[in-house]
Amino acid sequence: FDGSGECTAMPQLPKGKAIPRAACVRPYALEVREGIVFIWCADGLPTKDPPASPDDLDANAGDFDVYDFVVELPYDHSYLVENLADPAHIPISHDRTPGGGKRENAEAYVMEVDEATSDGFR
Repeated sequence: FDGSGECTAMPQLPKGKAIPRAACVRPYALEVREGIVFIWCADGLPTKDPPASPDDLDANAGDFDVYDFVVELPYDHSYLVENLADPAHIPISHDRTPGGGKRENAEAYVMEVDEATSDGFR
């Protein structure tokens, strides 16, 4: 697919056959920031920028050792959000896994909400 959502290649299509006009997807605005793909799933252009970390890994990439990996898991985003909202589970649930923690480092984790808006919390 190209940036407009038009299908540009279909490997399983018999040689000489035209790509069906219905073979298209709706395009969405997206931006990659600090290795994360942010998709604006609404009509029109984004009305705000994706969040940025104070470390700004894009501008300061040489200052950090980044260990990343991909694991395909059979669940949707809502489960991931629940996990990201509970960083204290990492040493216990992800003991000795890639990118995980160590059980012996588990401790009480104090979090304080400074601000809560319709955009989330900080």
